[in-house]
Amino acid sequence: MSGKTVDLSEGGMRALMDGWGVPMDPGPPSQLTLTLDDALVHLHGEIVWTVIRGAQWLMAMKFVDVPEKAADTLRRRVFQALRDERAANAG
Repeated sequence: MSGKTVDLSEGGMRALMDGWGVPMDPGPPSQLTLTLDDALVHLHGEIVWTVIRGAQWLMAMKFVDVPEKAADTLRRRVFQALRDERAANAG
């Protein structure tokens, strides 16, 4: 599956995914790879919920056992997005 993150933190994400077939049930372990700027971050997680929006699904995932290097990359990306948002609102 492929999609775009809507909300991202160290603990999980919400993503708008291109829906194919039947949505995944909440709970079972999943693997994902996020592209954050020039870095690939490989994570494990669990689907928390899914909302079907036509051909797209809004999915929430909780990350599980995040390696320290991946957590550092996620933190940097989240803090950069917050700085960008503040700068956009200040102008």
